[in-house]
Amino acid sequence: MKKTLLIAVLLFAFCLIAQNKTENVREAVYQSWSGLYEAYASGDLEKMLSYYQDDVIRMGTNGTIQKGKELFRKNWMQTYEENEVIMNHYSEPTILMASDHITTYNTYDETFINKESGESERIQGTWIAIWKQQDDGSWKARMTTWHLHN
Repeated sequence: MKKTLLIAVLLFAFCLIAQNKTENVREAVYQSWSGLYEAYASGDLEKMLSYYQDDVIRMGTNGTIQKGKELFRKNWMQTYEENEVIMNHYSEPTILMASDHITTYNTYDETFINKESGESERIQGTWIAIWKQQDDGSWKARMTTWHLHN
């Protein structure tokens, strides 16, 4: 009876430890996801880019693939130069755990206003990211894609 009770207590303790670790990982990924969105919404390009791996892969809705944070920087510099970007809304992410990465997906609603013409375009879609833990313990996006709803 004592051995059974001891095994039950140890099993319960191990389950709690595993659950706490999972919650800690979820929270860390959520903080990275949230920081990236806050930086994007504020137009802070360098802060936004800090949440991406140097060799990040971005796949557009038309199937084009971009690789590397420097290409992101170039493209987003142009986007911010030409447009005011307004983040109308973004939903909380769904966080999917895997053994060596985390996938998040959420919806967004944003407006791009062309600085020269004043024309605006409202864009709604789903953003998907795969996050990888870095050697320093931080979580960075290693792959992203988005799908437009309209």
